Amino acid sequence: MDIMSAEDLKKMNEEINKEMPLSGEEQGSLETPQSQPVTAAQEAPQDPRTRAKKKKGLGKVRVFILGMAAGFMLLLIAGQLLYPIRTGAVQTGTGQRSGPQSAVGSGTISKLKLLEQCIYDYYYEPEDVTPEKLETGMYKGLMSSLGDPYTEYYTQEEYKSLMEETTGVYKGIGAYIGLDNDTNAPVFTSIMPGTPAEKAGLKAGDIICAVNGKDTLTMETAEVASLVKGEEGTDVEIKVMRDGQYVTVTATRATINVPTVTSKMLPDNIGYIQI
Repeated sequence: MDIMSAEDLKKMNEEINKEMPLSGEEQGSLETPQSQPVTAAQEAPQDPRTRAKKKKGLGKVRVFILGMAAGFMLLLIAGQLLYPIRTGAVQTGTGQRSGPQSAVGSGTISKLKLLEQCIYDYYYEPEDVTPEKLETGMYKGLMSSLGDPYTEYYTQEEYKSLMEETTGVYKGIGAYIGLDNDTNAPVFTSIMPGTPAEKAGLKAGDIICAVNGKDTLTMETAEVASLVKGEEGTDVEIKVMRDGQYVTVTATRATINVPTVTSKMLPDNIGYIQI
């Protein structure tokens, strides 16, 4: 068999095209490697299964990236929702905040400062005003606003006194302190028998004017009691007013056992119990 040359093959292709025109793709199928350069892709057609695997791999990458993005967005949304929950409040659709709300804000602080300045400027006895007294008053007012008689704020001295009254043992002179009904001044309301207060000559009804040289006429009972109490064996000087006269006594502090219940017989066979 004779082998056709490239030139003869080209002529045959032209004659066939004259009789039956072909599309560009069909014409390309009859062209030889000499008539048109062949690319590497044409020399080695890619297996469709290989392309499918590559496409599938790209799909997995896209899904992985989208999954990471979705997870990141969920974390952001969860953080926005959980942060206010951890802080005790959540913004609702109506603009109101649910959960506990604080009464202490910038507006409250500004109002307190204004009231404090008014006290310092216009109160008729400014020498009796101290930052500690105003601060304690704010705390006590906050608790008393609940209207619950069993909810109360105690200072350190008041709490210590409360614990002493509860246990029935404290270091002092053995006298009860209250406020005079007429003058509102601190006064000894009762003296325990056999205590340093009785030995020093103090009596019920004595108005307490000073303790260790410190004026006590405008003090609360807890403040006066904190001055009278002290370490066992130490002395305390107390100035009182009795029947219009000043009397100064010195008592030595001791451990006092406070009876929670006392009793005695009154005339006509009447029993008296003090709790």
